[in-house]
Amino acid sequence: MFPTVRPPARPFAHGVSVPLRGLARRIIHRRNIRGTVWTESSETGERLLCVAGDAPHINRRIHDYLKREARRDIEAAVQHHAAAIGVKYKRITIRDQSSRWGSCSSNKTLSFSWRLILTPPYVLDYIVAHEVAHLVELNHSARFWRTVHRFEPELERMRKDMRRSWSHVPAWVNEAA
Repeated sequence: MFPTVRPPARPFAHGVSVPLRGLARRIIHRRNIRGTVWTESSETGERLLCVAGDAPHINRRIHDYLKREARRDIEAAVQHHAAAIGVKYKRITIRDQSSRWGSCSSNKTLSFSWRLILTPPYVLDYIVAHEVAHLVELNHSARFWRTVHRFEPELERMRKDMRRSWSHVPAWVNEAA
């Protein structure tokens, strides 16, 4: 859904800014501290995404952290929206999709891009609602859009915001790259 031209790919590294839940966080490498990845604020109030360990592991650790955070937020939103309209889903998968935010298969499997965690929460929520609506109607018919409107009455504004959000999310370099 909503493929567009995106900024060039780059690795997660010390000093790079990452839009976690739509808010910029600067990656800070804390090699002498035990742990993996956590958030904190600097003395000046700057939002930080801290990563422990050796420098060669920064990119993978940030990827893993963001995927876990995405799964947590997406699963909560799916459960909420599915319960709201009384539908069941088979499974939720979080993938490294680079051309779409999410999808719903005919066997009721919902798939989402981990990159949703880089967008503002309302974008993630809308994408999840959109895909949950496909559990009712697996097309984009008037019935489908009526279901989506039950979740989000300001549909047109949301669709514009989603396109804008996608175009600003860089294609972060995969850990294997």
